[in-house]
Amino acid sequence: MDDALSDWLSRYWFVTRPAEKMQAGFICGSRFFNSSGHWTIKGRSATEHLPGLARLALDLAERLGGDYGLVHPLTDSEVAEALPAARPDIAVTNSRTGAVTISTGHFVGLREGLPTLYWANILGPRYRTLFGDRRLREASWARTSMHGDAFVGFVTNDPPTDATWLAFRDRRDTIIRDLGPAAFWPDGTQIPDLSI
Repeated sequence: MDDALSDWLSRYWFVTRPAEKMQAGFICGSRFFNSSGHWTIKGRSATEHLPGLARLALDLAERLGGDYGLVHPLTDSEVAEALPAARPDIAVTNSRTGAVTISTGHFVGLREGLPTLYWANILGPRYRTLFGDRRLREASWARTSMHGDAFVGFVTNDPPTDATWLAFRDRRDTIIRDLGPAAFWPDGTQIPDLSI
């Protein structure tokens, strides 16, 4: 991973680092091209990897200066609410098994507003300009930090589980109200310039 991150001259690079019940991948273009990073954690027992995955995402945000990132476990309770509401970031990815996943970070989807807030939210310069640093700092996050040019906000200290989903959802919705629902789906009337 470190060797791949040091290769700034190639236009594109791709890294995948499998581990037991976890696969981490990141695809990136140079600073002049759109980029997207996705990590997929397989199995409920992989929740223990989330803090380390959050540290990796923050390190990438600091090194690469992205506009948007997230780390989030998708619980059964969230899926039960998100699918009937047709939340744009939640999709059935395997019709045979019924597997559901989060897919976000693509600029087409983000043009309709941020889908929601997640456990860890990485907001780069365009979203910092949209919300304003003061409003971001004063929202009801459990904890915040700056990593390079990115603001990082955690909705709760610990990742949500089915047992804690309702409390997580309430805190998430409070933060969305603090930031302004116009920046979020389904309203999506206030979005940053996402052009390349």
